[in-house]
Amino acid sequence: MLNPYPPHWMAARRLEQRREAARRGGIAAVVLAILVNLAFQLVRLRQTDPASWLALDYGMRISTLLILAVPPAMRRLVYAREWRETGMIETVFWILIVGLFIWVTDCFQPLWALVPDTSLGGYPASQGGLRLLDLTFGLALVAVHEELLFRRAMRIALSGLGDGRTMILVSAALFGAYHWWRGIPTVFYAALFGLVAMLLYRRTGVLWPLVLLHYLTDLAYFA
Repeated sequence: MLNPYPPHWMAARRLEQRREAARRGGIAAVVLAILVNLAFQLVRLRQTDPASWLALDYGMRISTLLILAVPPAMRRLVYAREWRETGMIETVFWILIVGLFIWVTDCFQPLWALVPDTSLGGYPASQGGLRLLDLTFGLALVAVHEELLFRRAMRIALSGLGDGRTMILVSAALFGAYHWWRGIPTVFYAALFGLVAMLLYRRTGVLWPLVLLHYLTDLAYFA
């Protein structure tokens, strides 16, 4: 019997099925990853020793990267090579614009000193080789983990909302909520960063500018 459907229709159908499988797998992987992150955060709050705190922090992030690799359809998208949708000059321009935005918003942080402290914990200060490890490997791991989870994986999981305003706002809100233990100011600034970060990701089509910005922002904060 002849196939009643033309080849291009079948190809489009297969592509749509792969996207739907990735979306379903993405939702499950993202929900599981967030729950695992929450569990690690709760245990990490009880740590006062820098080495123990960092071990839990790194374990949380590596576990997340492994979880995102479990669903095959999700793994192919989350860890796939991406291609820039903008020229290099425009990409650099947007990196500088977002970097300037981060710097400007950071200038307002002293105003939060007027607000009661709502944080539930802090970062135990590390010294020597442990500090060097954290400023290099640790902060790079933070940038890769959070950008893969809250930008690339979140965009896939929330694709049912479209790729516009709703998806951007929900992903930004979730990124802010992820920083719940650091208090209201950090939650607000994280959500704000999540907003502009997703806009930059959608514009350029690649994640590496955000990983770089994320790392440099954290390095400036912790160094």
